[in-house]
Amino acid sequence: MDVLITILINTAICAGISAWFWLRRSKNTTVKAGENIQKQKTVDTLADVLEKLSCKYEIDEKKESISFIFQGEHFIAYDLNDDNLFITIADTWWYESPLDDIDNLALMRRAVNDCNFNSPATLLYSINNENKTVGLHTRITILWLQQIPNIKDYLIAILNQLLRCHHLFFDKMEELRRLDHKSSK
Repeated sequence: MDVLITILINTAICAGISAWFWLRRSKNTTVKAGENIQKQKTVDTLADVLEKLSCKYEIDEKKESISFIFQGEHFIAYDLNDDNLFITIADTWWYESPLDDIDNLALMRRAVNDCNFNSPATLLYSINNENKTVGLHTRITILWLQQIPNIKDYLIAILNQLLRCHHLFFDKMEELRRLDHKSSK
C-alpha cells in the first residue's frame, strides 16, 4: 500500500512539473507571436487597410499622417505614432459659411453644439480670415491596433460615423431654421 501511495505521489509530481513546463512554453510562444504582429508600423497598417478599401492616399514625408479619399470626401489620419494605441481621423473644411452671415453663424453654433452632444465624433470650426469664412471639420480619435478583428470593417464604420455627422449637422441646421422661421411668424 505504501508503494502504491509513493507511486501515485511521484506520478502527480511529474504530471504537475510537466504541466508547468508545458504552460510556460505555451505562454512564451503566444507572447512571441504577439510581438511579431506588433512589428508593423501604425502608418503601414492604416495604408494596408486603405489599399483594401481602394482608397487613394498619400503619406507625409515624416510618416506621421496619411491623407486619403473615402466616398469622395477628403480625410486625414494623424498621430500615427507607433508608441500610441490611438489615431485621430479628421474630415476638414466640409462646410463653409460667410463670416458676415450672423444668422447662419448663430444657427451653425447651435447645430455644432447639438451634434457634439449627440455624436461620438467632434465637430470643430475654424475661421479663414483670407476668405472671410468659417469652416467645419469633424474628427474622431480611435483605438488603432493591427490585432483588431475585421480592421477593414472597423475603419469603414468609423469613416461612416464621420460622414453621418454631416447629415446630423445639416438636419439640425434645417430643424433650427424651421423653428426660427416658425417663431418669427
